[in-house]
Amino acid sequence: MISRPELLKTVLTVFLKTADTMTLTKITRIVSVVTKGSGVSMFGNLVNTARNRAVRCLTALILILASSVCPASESSWKIVAEPKWGSQAKVNPALARGIRGGQFYNVVERHHRYGLTAESQTRYVRYIYTIVNAAGLDSGANISIDFDPSHESVELHTVKVHRGDTEIDQIDEDKIQLLQRETELDQGLYNGELTLHMLLPDQRVGDRVEISYSVIGGNPVFENKVFGWASLQASVPVGNFFFRLHHPATKQVKTRTYAGDIEPERVDINGYKQLTWENYNATGKKYQSNVPASFTAQTEIQYSEFETWPDVATWAEPLYRTEPLSDELKSYVSNLRSRFDNTEDQIGAAINFVQDDVRYTGLNSGIGGYKPDSPSDIYHRRFGDCKDKAVLMVAILKALGVTAHPALVHSSSGKAIPGYLPSPDAFNHMIVYVPDHNNQSYWIDGTINLQGSSLQSLQQGNYHNALIPALHEKGLLNYQVVPSALPEKEVTEAYHLRYNHDPAPTKLTVTSIFRGYEAEYLRRKIHNSSIYSLQDNYLDFYRNSHENIERVSDFEFSDNRKANTITMVEQYAIPNALEYQEDESNTAYATFMFSVYAETITGDLQPPSDTRRRQPLAQIHPVHVKHQITITHEDGWLIEDETFAIKNPQFEFTASNTREGEYNFVLNYELKTLTDTVSVADSRDYLSDLQRMLDSPYYGVTFSVSRANTNTSRLDSQLISIGKWFQQNLDQLGTQSTAVDQ
Repeated sequence: MISRPELLKTVLTVFLKTADTMTLTKITRIVSVVTKGSGVSMFGNLVNTARNRAVRCLTALILILASSVCPASESSWKIVAEPKWGSQAKVNPALARGIRGGQFYNVVERHHRYGLTAESQTRYVRYIYTIVNAAGLDSGANISIDFDPSHESVELHTVKVHRGDTEIDQIDEDKIQLLQRETELDQGLYNGELTLHMLLPDQRVGDRVEISYSVIGGNPVFENKVFGWASLQASVPVGNFFFRLHHPATKQVKTRTYAGDIEPERVDINGYKQLTWENYNATGKKYQSNVPASFTAQTEIQYSEFETWPDVATWAEPLYRTEPLSDELKSYVSNLRSRFDNTEDQIGAAINFVQDDVRYTGLNSGIGGYKPDSPSDIYHRRFGDCKDKAVLMVAILKALGVTAHPALVHSSSGKAIPGYLPSPDAFNHMIVYVPDHNNQSYWIDGTINLQGSSLQSLQQGNYHNALIPALHEKGLLNYQVVPSALPEKEVTEAYHLRYNHDPAPTKLTVTSIFRGYEAEYLRRKIHNSSIYSLQDNYLDFYRNSHENIERVSDFEFSDNRKANTITMVEQYAIPNALEYQEDESNTAYATFMFSVYAETITGDLQPPSDTRRRQPLAQIHPVHVKHQITITHEDGWLIEDETFAIKNPQFEFTASNTREGEYNFVLNYELKTLTDTVSVADSRDYLSDLQRMLDSPYYGVTFSVSRANTNTSRLDSQLISIGKWFQQNLDQLGTQSTAVDQ
């Protein structure tokens, strides 16, 4: 049987001969990660002889290891006695009322300890839980500790069970495994993290389980800076929530409490400052559905030694400096200039290249999670994560004479950043900032593909707040992307209505115009499946209302990527579109109904599952859609014109029906959102208005037809069906005859 190191060496050897270019340092680092520290010495000569080789090698290597079980290694973990400063939280043995999930956490204890070097940083965790019932046996059956072996190791201190007056030690070195699960693999990210895993034996209802461990080491990219977060509350009750921060007295560290008012106990110990927060008998607090990402309901502690946002930007600035371009990348820029006459088209082509042709893949172990590779390497290998794509786009735009900078943002909680203490962990994403280009600034997200092909039309990254490392003196920049005045989606349905006794079916023509975000979303949807799949989905949608509907022809489809607009035309036929309404009391006339539904209006805004709000409500924003339905009927219309409108601080909605000429009945709907958040105080009125809006896009018209015409309709239908059957059988007989002749 081949050993794991030998397997790695074989795989690396084979792929290095044929792979694309990649920096030696990254290959060495990743090999070191997957071999748990043995990679540099084992593969050093092999990597050096490879010179700058590749992506396919590295990707294959990581994929092979992604789900492997690794033998426990002394270099990455060890069993160490409980530190004298650990195990400080008092145990609350009393069970809280209303236990859910089968367990009660008597203690949740954490220590964040900072020394004089990043290598000495320690995150200590201790928790004690009681197994209340059988459901608690499953959820407490194992230990899983995640860590990054490029700069971290694990010290396992305590695994024991308190059963009555007996204390049972359950640490078993033979049962400990190292797993490399790559939990972000489906997102195209390889983080190199390992999981120290142990399955706990002999768990029983009534046991009190105690576990403690430390993760040693800090990411060197942060230069031993003191910053972070800790929780003091959960969704379930906890007997004692305990957090202690320990840092050198020479560092000026600020703290802030969110969703609570617990003050720390402060102590000076031998040149260190120690702050302790304790939430005894912590009540559980759950999040309601659809809360804004920036909302905090549970008590949390933040700490940071960064004084200002410019300080954070100054720390980050060296990580994102652009480097001289390779000849290969210079050639690409030169080719852009020759292909396009004007700068705007060159910019659009460069943006689309980074978004569409450089695939989203990240190698985020250690420093690699924060420091991008060189633009030249990223261009050559054609993959990268958000920061890699950002620095590549910036390098190309600068080479085209356009001012551009990498910008740090948060993908979901950007609005909350100004309320945080300045800290690097306020950001989890990177985009590109183009300031004052033709008197306008732009925010471009390199990770979004198939966008519009010009600065003016592509949907910009609206993350609310950004930090520009290259412009560190400016600090945090607040910005708002102004939505277009035109609707993002504009749908027109035109029905040419026919009675059921008419031989011709009702015709339906649907014309849809998609702009901005909606055009980009549809473009990606078609790219990932096909226009034919989209046609089938739309047909299925209309069959919910008209069972017999059929598509007359393929969609007419026009994509103007420069304007970021897609126009689509659908053609349908609906036999017997009118729905018969039973009414035996009326012997002279039969009643039929025809109903329509403006689905475009109701697609984006829906009520939450819990409508009695104690927490704010998130609303999709911006939304601007129009839907028009025209019903043409040869007998004309007697319906009176009507208008209905809703206007509140959250959205504007109008609905109207009018007659145009003698034969056209027109329904118009328009929805426009005004904000992305609904306060608790406004939620009741908002939800009432929302329901009224959701009820309004349904409309039905009725027709009274003499029973004589109804009978004629049924007779005509039967004759038509018989004719179709006769023709089909003639065709079948002809086919069989031909087969016999052959």
